[in-house]
Amino acid sequence: MSLLRASSLRGHIRPLQISQLAKRGILASQARYYSDDAGSQTWDPKETVCSPVKWSPLIGSRYSFAAQRPGLFTISQDVQKAMKARGPILALETAIYTHGFPKPDNYNLALEMEAAVRDLGVTPATIGILNGKIMIGMTSEQLKELTESAGSEKTHKISRRDLAYHIAASGQPLNGGTTIAGTILISHIAGIQIIATGGLGGVHKGGENSMDISADLTELAKSPVAVVTSGMKSFLDIPRTMEYLETQGVFVSTFGNKSEKVDIPGFFSRESGYPSPYIVESPEEAARILYANYRLGMRSANLYFNPIPEEYEIPKSEMDPIIAAAVENSSSATGKDNTPAVLAEIVKQTEGRSMEANRQLVLNNAKVGARMALELVELSKQYANEKAKYSSENHPQRKDNEKPKAREPRGKWKNSTKKETQPTTDSNPKGTNGILRTSTSTPRAPSSPPKPPSDQRSISTLNKPEPDVKSPNEATTNTGGILIIGGVGVDVVAKGGASVVKLRTSNPGVITTSVGGVAKNIAATLQQLDPPVPVRFLSSVGRDMNGLLVLQELKRLGLSTKDIIVKDGARTACYAAINSAHVEGGLHMAIADMQVISNIPPGDVGKAIEKIKPSMVCFDGNLDPEVMKQLCIAAKAQGALVVCEPTSEPKSRYIANMCANLGVELEHPISIISPNFDELEGIVETITPHAPRTEFKTNEVNHQVLANFDKHRGVIKSLKETMTRITALMKSSTSSSTSTYPDDLKLETCITKSIELLHLIPTIITKLGKEGVMIVRLLKNPPPPTNTPQYKPHQTIRNESDNKYNGPNPNDDVKFGLDVFIPMEPYDPNDQTIGIHIFWAPPVKLLEGNDVVSSNGAGDTFLGAFLHGLMNKGEDTPAPENIVETPWSYFEGQKLDVLVRNAQLAAVQTLQSHESHPVRQSAKSESLKKSDVDRLWALSAEDS
Repeated sequence: MSLLRASSLRGHIRPLQISQLAKRGILASQARYYSDDAGSQTWDPKETVCSPVKWSPLIGSRYSFAAQRPGLFTISQDVQKAMKARGPILALETAIYTHGFPKPDNYNLALEMEAAVRDLGVTPATIGILNGKIMIGMTSEQLKELTESAGSEKTHKISRRDLAYHIAASGQPLNGGTTIAGTILISHIAGIQIIATGGLGGVHKGGENSMDISADLTELAKSPVAVVTSGMKSFLDIPRTMEYLETQGVFVSTFGNKSEKVDIPGFFSRESGYPSPYIVESPEEAARILYANYRLGMRSANLYFNPIPEEYEIPKSEMDPIIAAAVENSSSATGKDNTPAVLAEIVKQTEGRSMEANRQLVLNNAKVGARMALELVELSKQYANEKAKYSSENHPQRKDNEKPKAREPRGKWKNSTKKETQPTTDSNPKGTNGILRTSTSTPRAPSSPPKPPSDQRSISTLNKPEPDVKSPNEATTNTGGILIIGGVGVDVVAKGGASVVKLRTSNPGVITTSVGGVAKNIAATLQQLDPPVPVRFLSSVGRDMNGLLVLQELKRLGLSTKDIIVKDGARTACYAAINSAHVEGGLHMAIADMQVISNIPPGDVGKAIEKIKPSMVCFDGNLDPEVMKQLCIAAKAQGALVVCEPTSEPKSRYIANMCANLGVELEHPISIISPNFDELEGIVETITPHAPRTEFKTNEVNHQVLANFDKHRGVIKSLKETMTRITALMKSSTSSSTSTYPDDLKLETCITKSIELLHLIPTIITKLGKEGVMIVRLLKNPPPPTNTPQYKPHQTIRNESDNKYNGPNPNDDVKFGLDVFIPMEPYDPNDQTIGIHIFWAPPVKLLEGNDVVSSNGAGDTFLGAFLHGLMNKGEDTPAPENIVETPWSYFEGQKLDVLVRNAQLAAVQTLQSHESHPVRQSAKSESLKKSDVDRLWALSAEDS
């Protein structure tokens, strides 16, 4: 309900109310946006202004109005994720699909527009009305439904005046393609700041008499957004349109060279005969102007004309007579029917050339708008950093043992009573990334328009010491060590006792509950193996019973909870499975709810890496791709080793896409990846179409990435002969062994596909289950001494029957491992790559079916134990005396075969237990007292 109506005042807001609004950082003029409770008869400023609805954790700040009204707005999942991550978003109109292009060209254009935007790393938000719902972002199926309805009686052009009718009218639900005016209105409501479109409406010729003026112009005067267009539609009155925009205070400019004369484009033509009032030379400059407009508090739009690409232009001299004839032939059509009629006549007279020109110019506008959106995000980040720096320099946070100071009394409203000043803390102690702060309220630095409070809570992610809940190695985990980021949740597994699981009724059986999660299993392995290594674990849980169970388990395992984000209103991750002995593979069905993990903010991850400065960062595939990207960038900036556990075949494809896009500019965004065979195939299948020489222009790709790609492609071409020797060597040496070995095809596939990834990921550790472990890696080393020969091809079968490893050899059977080195010449001193190393180790122990208690977490344990070996470079580590002669025997200074064997032994221990990772005996008997439970929740208690 309206704030004025709710307060029983018809003409003004009481000063006291304005004071209350200002304290919460919300403009009084915007207060009406934050209530949807039309039935309430009372008004409370705290209840009404500060959102009576629980705000979605996906949507914050400027997106909240649309997010609170699911009955009116349907926001696509992609757009929600971008909003949550404060990522770049570009709005696209739909009237061009419903009233501009014929079927099926309209659907194809819609897909092309979205693809062009996504290719630049921006999320497209196609806006329209579908079945009586305002859509902010659409799936391909929804786009198809809307475009196929073009021309039907239920599909209309939507401007401001049409919006309410089309979502509330009785009868058959209506569809609509939003015009520029409609798209501006909805984009502004949704908090999206940039729109790309085709042609702008304007003052029609003779408009001084007919008053036929497009609503696009009036909407531009009301909303602080940016619109990228190719000019007014060429049959309009351009001079009068420009006069109208000037009167309305709309900034108008054209992309071009400031040293040259630049016209406002004439839509199909690059020239119109009317000079542009301003010129901007790049999308980045346009974004800076828009951001300045935003910070000045301006309420009008920025209009950017982008001329049609030269190769698709129809010259003005050719178009003028065609337009004149089209206007005359369409004179009988009036109102909103006039523009489509004129455009149809132009298509007819140009024999379709105007249609292709229209298509190319809107695609070009989408690309320019996307680049503006990217720059706008960067400007926002820069401003936030400058603001934070200003605040830290001028208002430093108090120390932990320092008592809060009394707040200085502020200016008082007239006739207000004097109150005693009390020591206070900020009633909303969150930064922009949802992290709890410990400082008291301080004067704010000049900032952008205020943002509503987020509903996210954190139990001391980065800035707050954690009272009474400390890891055994807490003192050593402040900086350095290894940071694990990813999933933790509750696994609920039900096993039916009957021969057949019956539907729609209860079945007798056994239900077990445990705390799982790939990242949690890796972190626990690192913590539980001796000696424990400095490990930090960053994840997220909801404030619910499952969240408490997770915190209890982390406490039992000695893992600090200082980096666990607790979110109000969110559900702790949960995996529920129904198993049956009568189903192949055992799994009857399962449901995974991992939303709380995928919603971890990228900013929190970046801040954690910057603060902890780990030597190694390991993440799993449960994270959002944007978080993965920011993680890789931040970790590489700190010089950390980046390790990835793909988690599943579908999630491995998200990782592959992220890696392919980021790897164009950043050499080796991931240092080590540990897929299983299916995940490896999925990664390669996804990355192959994105190869540097196929998708990207050569000048857009990092020089070293391109060089690596070409080198590895050459190795693959010459691999056939090498593989023949490898398989022959394997057969001759393993014929007497009873161990399990991969067949020739699987061996060759694993090696070849791993080499195809080396230009992006220099080490691939493929877990083959009972067939062992395959490692393919790039080997970098300083050049050999001048008095020694160059590195030569090395192929050998290793006898692994000795007891030089950690613990006795579990089998009496003689085992053989593969060790192959392929040199790469010539040697590049800048890159220091000497060749490719292929290493295969058989399983240390083949377990019978009854020996396997649970396979859950075995692969996670292997990776955790492998990293544990890398982190433990103590006195027991063998000295690399032969590293110059045989560098392939070592991994980060450690003996590779020892690292693998110890990791395999740890995985066997997990297979033979109910735990999803190794557990020290002392940890098994630990339990939490009630006081410990209270302290855990106290960390995330709401501020009073």
